[in-house]
Amino acid sequence: MQKDKTKEKGLYRNKRKTAQKISAPGSADHLKLEALNEKTLRLSWSPPDGDWDFYRILLFNGSSVLMNQTIESNLVEFSFTNWTLIPGRLYRAAVSVESGYLSSTAGCHGRLAPRSVQRLNVRHSTETSLSAVWNHPVGEWDNYTVLLKDEDMTVDTQTLAHDSQECNFNNLMPGHTYTITVMTNSGDLSSSAHITGRTIPAQVTKLRVSNQGSTHALQVCWDGSAGEVDLYRVLLIYDSVVMKNESVPPNVTSYHFQGLRSGTLYRTVVTTLHRGDLSRQTVADGRTEFLNGKKIYHLQLILIIKHEMRMRVSFPDSQRFPLYGGVPLFCGSQVSADEHHRVFITVMALRQDSSQPGVGCVSLQQEGAVEVRGTEDRFRRQGGLDFEEC
Repeated sequence: MQKDKTKEKGLYRNKRKTAQKISAPGSADHLKLEALNEKTLRLSWSPPDGDWDFYRILLFNGSSVLMNQTIESNLVEFSFTNWTLIPGRLYRAAVSVESGYLSSTAGCHGRLAPRSVQRLNVRHSTETSLSAVWNHPVGEWDNYTVLLKDEDMTVDTQTLAHDSQECNFNNLMPGHTYTITVMTNSGDLSSSAHITGRTIPAQVTKLRVSNQGSTHALQVCWDGSAGEVDLYRVLLIYDSVVMKNESVPPNVTSYHFQGLRSGTLYRTVVTTLHRGDLSRQTVADGRTEFLNGKKIYHLQLILIIKHEMRMRVSFPDSQRFPLYGGVPLFCGSQVSADEHHRVFITVMALRQDSSQPGVGCVSLQQEGAVEVRGTEDRFRRQGGLDFEEC
């Protein structure tokens, strides 16, 4: 009986050793699947305790197996380099520790960083707003985060949906430079694209033009622009022609035009300039004072012949019309020349107005000099000369 018990104990020990031999190997630990670069995912792990024959590496896209490969048991990492991986897509990788016909498997998730947006541009800018547009990147992503920065300070942040391709920022400083950053987000990874944009300089306000009682000068004043200004450009225009083009420092908000014609209507245009960008124009009109309180009619003498004088008259409101009349219709006309052959004309002209009955009387005075084209012989031979206003 004692011998039988000894045999039974030995049989039990043999069964226990057999059970120990066929137990499954331990699992890999501390698995991590991370992007090595734009095209490569690296899987790393810590080896288990005990003995095993080899590792089996698997890569999944959803439920589809993209790769199934065995590697040696002494390795602790594997790179997926020979596969076309989609940026931003979530993949699952698994490490199977195999010993004989038994195995233990552990897995983790990871992804490549999403790609940045393409063709990022500033589509539109105003005095107080900027608008950026872009094309979607290649791959997959969750959403966008758009930052507006003034140097290192973040002015505004917007999170936009997956399909967004435009972002608008408002309430900005005129004439100021900002940086727009568009971040493509996928999980906890992101990629960025940047562009700088500048708001348009603000136009001046309350533009005022005054002659201050002067017959030959105009004073132009305005309220300075908000935001950033390099200089103001001030134009003086007469009859659609730019007569003067002046630049004024940003701390000056007025300009004095001199040497102008009396009783003449001028247009002033003031524009803000910053880093080559121009604001919208601000326009105002002003007239110099009439000489001795009388309106001055500027004329250009076109032709004088024996029985007719032709001249072009420019009225203070800048309207022009040719004036024709026989010599009897002009009284008090005077033509004189100096040693430089400059001719001065003062005419009291009777002008027939076809729209109204009767004859109107208009006082004309030529302030500037006109240059005679041709000699006296030519005048006598051709019966007339052309004059142009200097």
